Amino acid sequence: MERIHLEHFEPRPPSIDEQEPAAERIRSFAESNKGAPDMSEAERCFSCGHCTQCDSCLVYCPEGIIDRTPDGYLIGLEYCKGCGICVVECPRGAMEMTPV
Repeated sequence: MERIHLEHFEPRPPSIDEQEPAAERIRSFAESNKGAPDMSEAERCFSCGHCTQCDSCLVYCPEGIIDRTPDGYLIGLEYCKGCGICVVECPRGAMEMTPV
């Protein structure tokens, strides 16, 4: 979680699970939690560690060596200076620097 940049995301309160009324819950052992009322809880997901093609790495690369492809991004490693700005600016922590 320390690699996620929360300032890139709009804060949203969690949804409240719907519950059977207390009077109904004490009468049986049936499931009382009806779950979330809609899919809004899934929209709060940060997609931690997964690239969502937000283009932050492309925008912040000072060398301009990151290209967008249909499958993701291509980094021109022969020109990369190893500054790590793309890794630092990735809001989801989907990039990392490793020695080659």
